[in-house]
Amino acid sequence: MALALRFGLRAERDLRAAVLWYKLQQEGLDQRFISALDACLEVVRQFPQGAPLVSGDIRQLPVPGFPYVIVFAARKRTITVIRVFHTAQHPRERLRDR
Repeated sequence: MALALRFGLRAERDLRAAVLWYKLQQEGLDQRFISALDACLEVVRQFPQGAPLVSGDIRQLPVPGFPYVIVFAARKRTITVIRVFHTAQHPRERLRDR
């Protein structure tokens, strides 16, 4: 059974910034990013325990074709996306503002 998905405030900001950046780079690139992200989120919803642990109960999964990872925590009924993290950022930033 797929778990419910919610985005934290920082993840929402990350996502908006990434989509805007890709939109400004090339026509349609933002939509390709959103499609790749949606596919990745569906994998997270279906198989949250399949993603590698990075700290405590925090897991991450790369977005195929883009330099981003989804950083999330899975609970009994909900997955909380903490960050949509660009891999060029310092790793300590992944869990900031959790």
